[in-house]
Amino acid sequence: MPDMSAVAVETKISAGDYLRLTIWASVRNVFLLGIYAINIAAVFAILPGILSGRAKPLTPIQMAFPAFILLGLPCILYTSSRAAYRRLSPAQRSVRYLFTDDVIETVTGVASSTFSWVAIRRVVETSTAFYVSSQKNIYQIVPKRAFKNAADLDRFRDLVKSKLGKNASLKKAGPTASKELGV
Repeated sequence: MPDMSAVAVETKISAGDYLRLTIWASVRNVFLLGIYAINIAAVFAILPGILSGRAKPLTPIQMAFPAFILLGLPCILYTSSRAAYRRLSPAQRSVRYLFTDDVIETVTGVASSTFSWVAIRRVVETSTAFYVSSQKNIYQIVPKRAFKNAADLDRFRDLVKSKLGKNASLKKAGPTASKELGV
């Protein structure tokens, strides 16, 4: 007899999904966030002196590192994510997930994997997707548009919450599920 609480999701990962996944994983990197915080603090510390004319203007070398961090890294992240997505074969872009009481199965055209819920560290919900983490800084994306209907989306939330408890960062279920799916 099939598991009535099982949720099957089938989707094609888009370039936007891949970019969001790359950014999500990068933002979770504490080292990268620390570098950004230091640079932003440094800019705010020197900005009043520069604007008032009391401080000497910064040389191009002094501006290069903060400019690279604030502008260059996001551009590199974007271009590398787009290039990595283009290298994926169509079979790798098609993903089928099956979430049951016992396991999470992931199947693409080239590989498959099965994880027990014990192996899942965290699931985080955003406005467009769920990020499933089995290891630190390694995520799988499950786009919300892939759910067939609001009932599947709510059943998935209930399953994740029951299996992960406080390690599930989910939005509230209910009438908003239809809006999230574009229904």
